[in-house]
Amino acid sequence: MIKTRAELQANLDALVATLHQLKLDGTGPTFLWEAFELFTDMTVDAFTNEADRFWWSAQVYAIAERLGLADRFETRIGDSR
Repeated sequence: MIKTRAELQANLDALVATLHQLKLDGTGPTFLWEAFELFTDMTVDAFTNEADRFWWSAQVYAIAERLGLADRFETRIGDSR
């Protein structure tokens, strides 16, 4: 299913709100990562063009950095190769 940039942004906003609440609740990094994966799992055909796919990837990584999940993100990317 193709998503518009607004739909993708809404998904990112929901991710940030959820992770923020989980952090406030004292949730551990494993559960934060599981929530992160739940909101960011997109198939390649969810994007209308390469620019949206690049934008999505940049936004997802920026959120991971802000929330201290970037090191785990890089590890998971490395595992998939």
